[in-house]
Amino acid sequence: EAIQPDDHAKYLLTSGSTDMPKVVPISFDMLMANTVQCQQAIGESAGWHEVMLDWLPWHHAAGAYVLRTTLLEGGTLYIDEGKPLPGLIDHSLRNLAEISVSYFNNVPLGYALLVEAMERDPALRASFFRKMRLMLYGGAGLSQELYDRLQALAVAETGCRVMMTSGYGMTETVSAFMAIHFPSDKVGIGLPTPGMVLKLVPVGERFEVRVKGPNVMQGYLDEPERTARAFDEEGFYRTGDLALFHDPADPAQGLAFAGRAAEEFKLSSGTWVYGGALREGLLAALAGQVNELVLCDDDRPWLTVLLWPTQHADRAAIAEGLARFNAGQSGSAARVRRALLLGTPPDPNAHEMSDKGTVNRRVVIDRRRAEVERLYAADPDAGVIRLD
Repeated sequence: EAIQPDDHAKYLLTSGSTDMPKVVPISFDMLMANTVQCQQAIGESAGWHEVMLDWLPWHHAAGAYVLRTTLLEGGTLYIDEGKPLPGLIDHSLRNLAEISVSYFNNVPLGYALLVEAMERDPALRASFFRKMRLMLYGGAGLSQELYDRLQALAVAETGCRVMMTSGYGMTETVSAFMAIHFPSDKVGIGLPTPGMVLKLVPVGERFEVRVKGPNVMQGYLDEPERTARAFDEEGFYRTGDLALFHDPADPAQGLAFAGRAAEEFKLSSGTWVYGGALREGLLAALAGQVNELVLCDDDRPWLTVLLWPTQHADRAAIAEGLARFNAGQSGSAARVRRALLLGTPPDPNAHEMSDKGTVNRRVVIDRRRAEVERLYAADPDAGVIRLD
């Protein structure tokens, strides 16, 4: 049955991280439940009653949550006009150099650009960590390498590490329903907040994450078929994400993000490419050289990659990093045969990047078909990095 419009609900668009945006009716009961969940999990450490600086859009779940909770707690919200994109991040960096906050949240790409800037600018580093007591990442999996670089900056500035948590959730759950609320030096998605029931369905060595709770949607507006696919036979919402326990013998250490099912694909040989793990490994191997990447492509004979280089990237260093990465892989489906550096950032107006700063792999590949064909040309041009 289709979900009908409701005068007592608000409507938010999903971010479009892996598909085109969908409309989610969100009731005031869902909003209230999620607000209480996150306040109980994170508590005073977020400092919503103090000074906030935030760029997240208010028409998506996370940005609306920051606005709502800051208002409820009586805090001050500065609107950051920046975005986690080359060039646009400069606005955020200027704001962070002027306004020191105790709580900061961003997506992994935003943190990558911020870390790169702080490694060059001691004054920015000092301002960022002056009052900082809690950092949060969400929207996509943060690489362990980027986490370690960020904590190294914290130690250099303050003499100690700064608590970092995750905000794992989606528009369909209003906002985060899992968080790291315990000491940890590992990136991950944490543990469920109060009131949530997590169902982990085995998928090989990993688990598909499904969830029930008072903040979970009833369905998409006017899309009964999508709604039916979104829930399993027991009424659990299918997130489409995969996870692993950091330590299966100690579940209290929480879960680690292990990829999105929608980002996994097969080569023409029938071999699976596990996109989430490969992306994290490649970003670690290309640290300081690449901000983000997209793996290509379904039903092709071998794996290639589109890369967004950092401001000071070196082509030779990128080629060397890719070669080192390949040397550590045991299967051909995990080895990158060719790579191409992109000169233009992902375009949010074309849905290549969601409003919360995550890259939509499928849209990038479809819109940049000419670049993808260059990667698979029989005789590639000089702009293509060859590793075959």
